[in-house]
Amino acid sequence: MNWITKVLGVNWKTNLAAALTFIATVPAVVTAFQQWSHHKPADWRGAVIGLIVAGGLAVAKDASTHSTAEQVQAATDKVSEKKS
Repeated sequence: MNWITKVLGVNWKTNLAAALTFIATVPAVVTAFQQWSHHKPADWRGAVIGLIVAGGLAVAKDASTHSTAEQVQAATDKVSEKKS
């Protein structure tokens, strides 16, 4: 389990889901570009939706990941600096 956290980060569950979604979307993107380059109708919907879902998962935070006191304090300091 420790190696998963080292490779995929603290939010390994959503990062793994993002990677798998991206890998599953690659064939749709390639097919859409091939169809488009040959002036045939292309199914962009599946490709775009897959990329959006993968991107959303990549920036998502796992429900089981909680901020530490230091992270909360750093974020609070950053916001208070912007307001000043």
